[in-house]
Amino acid sequence: MIRPTPPSDHPLRIIGGGAAGLSLAIALARLDIKCEVIEASSYPRHKMCGEFLTGLDKETINTLGIEELVARSPHHHETAWFDKQGEIFRHSLPSPAYGISRHALDLALAKNARELGCIIHENTRWKAASDEPLDGTIIATGRRIIRSSRWLGIKAHFTNLETLSDLEMHLADNAYVGVCKVDDGAVTVCGLFDRQHAGQASGTPEQKLITAMRRCDLPALADRVATADFVTGSLNGISHVAFGMHQNSADSEKDKAIHFGDSFAIIPPFTGNGIAMALQSGVAAADIIADYATGKITWDEARLAARERLHELFNKRVAWANRLQPVLTSSLGKRSLRAISKTPLLPFNKLFKLTHG
Repeated sequence: MIRPTPPSDHPLRIIGGGAAGLSLAIALARLDIKCEVIEASSYPRHKMCGEFLTGLDKETINTLGIEELVARSPHHHETAWFDKQGEIFRHSLPSPAYGISRHALDLALAKNARELGCIIHENTRWKAASDEPLDGTIIATGRRIIRSSRWLGIKAHFTNLETLSDLEMHLADNAYVGVCKVDDGAVTVCGLFDRQHAGQASGTPEQKLITAMRRCDLPALADRVATADFVTGSLNGISHVAFGMHQNSADSEKDKAIHFGDSFAIIPPFTGNGIAMALQSGVAAADIIADYATGKITWDEARLAARERLHELFNKRVAWANRLQPVLTSSLGKRSLRAISKTPLLPFNKLFKLTHG
């Protein structure tokens, strides 16, 4: 456990070396602002993520230097949605999505950040002392644990799993599961489950995911995944995950840090926009952090400006996604979706735009 301080009149430290933290470090480095990143684990690693990236713009891709990774990853153009009765609808995506594993993405971002002069401390945990000023501290450590949340996420990679579309979205009461191909030739199976319905499963790692699908009434998908080959070490899970804008004025005044990524906001995963938001947040607000580092504004001014910019970017899409998720996880919602899908009334492109900014 360390508390490193970069040698600068206005030192910057990013707590958390995931997509949000590394994107900010890279964007700052391109503005000639160096910082330190403190990461609790090491690269490469599997992380909880649907790994279906939608809404990732070319400017962000180019700024982060991940053009090659994007180019060699599967490009997805179609989605198909199912419930236990079968296929509900298929639709082309308004813009290409990318199947990129966190195993590959975080490794590429860390490599780029180091090549630009950033210092990354792996396998290092940081904790602020009670009297320690947090000027220059950016929190990008991921989600906040909300004990009252009902949601459990489980993800794993499989090989020899035939897919029915670029992105499959399987809807159930109190659950949904996404399936897509990613960069390493594997298929990501990632589900969001109501903890009370999914329950606690025993057995091998892959059996926990398969059991959760069966308990949430997705037997056909569970049977298909059960015949595939599990990629050892790829299972990840999170519990007590809550969705929405998590960083408000009261929180900001309490801890005096700037929050990025899931620490700032979490969008429901059916959108496929969560990692794009993390990457975009670092690029979008880097100039504000750079102004603090060069003495142009105070830390309090930087905190306020960064929070306002991220709210402007993400609040609308997160709010719409939060409205839609209960529809997708209820019996009435799925029946309505199936009925509307048989008519020209399904506003897929409009809803896509509303949930992707």
